[in-house]
Amino acid sequence: MKKHLPIFIFILLYLCYVLFSYKSFGSTWDEQAVYERGKQLYNHLIDPNNRSNNDLIIRKSVNDVWPTYNNSYATVLFAFNQDQSYETYHLSNLIFASLIFICAYCFLYLKYKKPWLSILGPLFIVLNPRFFGEIAGNPKDMPFAVLYFISIFIIYFIPFVKNILLRVLILGFLFAFAQSSRTLGFTLYFVLLIYDMFVWNKKNIISFLLHEFLYILMIFICSNFFMLVSWPYIGSNYFKNFIDVLATAKQFPWMGTVFFMGNNYLSIDLPRYYLFIWLIISLPVFILISTVGSIFLMKKLWKKNEILFLSFLAIGINLLIYLLTKPILYNGVRHFLFLLPLFSLIAAVFTIELINSKNTKIKIIFITFLVINSLLIVNSQIKLFPYQYLYFNEFVGGLKGGSRYFEIDYWNASFREGILWLKENKIKENKKYSIYLCGSSLSMLYYLSDNLERAGSYETADYAVCSEYTKEYKKIPGKIIYTVERDSVPLNYVIKIKE
Repeated sequence: MKKHLPIFIFILLYLCYVLFSYKSFGSTWDEQAVYERGKQLYNHLIDPNNRSNNDLIIRKSVNDVWPTYNNSYATVLFAFNQDQSYETYHLSNLIFASLIFICAYCFLYLKYKKPWLSILGPLFIVLNPRFFGEIAGNPKDMPFAVLYFISIFIIYFIPFVKNILLRVLILGFLFAFAQSSRTLGFTLYFVLLIYDMFVWNKKNIISFLLHEFLYILMIFICSNFFMLVSWPYIGSNYFKNFIDVLATAKQFPWMGTVFFMGNNYLSIDLPRYYLFIWLIISLPVFILISTVGSIFLMKKLWKKNEILFLSFLAIGINLLIYLLTKPILYNGVRHFLFLLPLFSLIAAVFTIELINSKNTKIKIIFITFLVINSLLIVNSQIKLFPYQYLYFNEFVGGLKGGSRYFEIDYWNASFREGILWLKENKIKENKKYSIYLCGSSLSMLYYLSDNLERAGSYETADYAVCSEYTKEYKKIPGKIIYTVERDSVPLNYVIKIKE
């Protein structure tokens, strides 16, 4: 334990942060639907013959995408939170995410055997606000990011496991829940194949390919077994619905407007560089510099640094698939959130290699810059809390600069703050009120009370709570009495509607 004191200290500090912060996070757009599906799958497992759960296996329309998601993660959360407290859900999400910090530390420790340098892995993930800020209220993309990262780590670690069947079971289990959380999880098979080719040190390539084909086939069969038993839609008609899941992932049926680089685009018309621009403006500058530096480092350490190779391989495969398929994207980097921890890992490797190098001048310059940039990131996270996922780096001037050209509070988590302010300052307990929630999802209803009901339109409401994101507040006749903002950027408005 003494040898691994850094990670114990880190996890202890992280858990302190969790306990002091988990009640501060607002419910997000998709949470209600995700948790309800988790509850439904839980009830289906208890009583498989209950027809009220049939929409887990039947798509009612093209736009009904929920059966194409495996809701196992939400099911586990519901099993321990049957009163469906959002605060408890957020606590559970935050605790689950601790696995990625432990894996990041283990990744680096196995390579460098230096605990105090290995702690840079989890630390740099915390210093990646676009990921760190999504942990509490994103039960869709965050679990996939954690599972994908763990799977990449296990690909690196699995050669230490000598029993081939145990290898197949471990990888099959992880791959199953990664690929059923997001179809991009299937890229793990390509990562495994290419990485095994990378570390193969024998000459008989035919023997290797035959062995690898059988090995990956066994993993695929094992993972699909876990998918069948945990995912009713796949289990009801494997071949037909498996193809349907892949097709839906490529052409997700969402037709909306996306604010990008100062212009409004239809989701299907976004340029191919959409994701790359978002990565450049939302990854911390030190991570971007480290990534570029690591590309040159790869030439020097091509056969010596498996972590760099694995990280770049996973990122490269997924970006290539993005370019080739051009899937429908929105909400910035959210759909590729799982890549952000890998960028953090690359930055940690680059920093460790630089610390271990003999180039004192470059070492001093980079570490000085790293400390300064890290302090700026911490300051931004404090100012944005609990909406750290709104982070923009210094290239666009932080949130204040980024909000002029890019979408911001796509999760609508700031509704909580607006509704709570209204309840504390304007709502009297002995009187009933009607509130209009502009364009919000059912998740926001969690914060209403017995004397505060949701209005079907603003014409019948006493108050309205509207996000800056939808711009609907501009149509509502009334006076803005409170603004939820961060860094002088408005996120949400509380409006007293004219009588």
